[in-house]
Amino acid sequence: MDPVSEAAMDVVLLEQQRDQLVVSEQEEKEQKIAQCYQFIGRIQGVRMMTEFGNISNLIWLRDIKNSGIYTKVTGFDTWEKFCKTTGYSVRHIDDQLKNLEVLGAQFLETISDFRVSYKDIRKLRQLTQDGVLQISDVGVSIG
Repeated sequence: MDPVSEAAMDVVLLEQQRDQLVVSEQEEKEQKIAQCYQFIGRIQGVRMMTEFGNISNLIWLRDIKNSGIYTKVTGFDTWEKFCKTTGYSVRHIDDQLKNLEVLGAQFLETISDFRVSYKDIRKLRQLTQDGVLQISDVGVSIG
């Protein structure tokens, strides 16, 4: 093979390798993006289950708050300090406790299976307070 043809073949081979590298890099990038979305979904799912799926924690927090026992523990002289040590703000926990009080433990357990968002639960709570929505042991009445 003459030198010109050989050089042309080398150029073609290098271009093919470069194209394969670009495709490979793109595939790797897309795979990492997909993994990122998977992890986001997992984190959101775990967080939701932690926040809404474990009603017993809410009941425990309600009992702690109502009894004031947290003030007997060194360093937790206020409800806000106690809440911060759980990793949540006092507003978040108090909102959750309002949900528990207004909607009930059984309802919160039921809707946790449906992946209802925190904002939607807050709206449901508001609708019950406005009288638009009523929740009982047998069902939900609207209007």
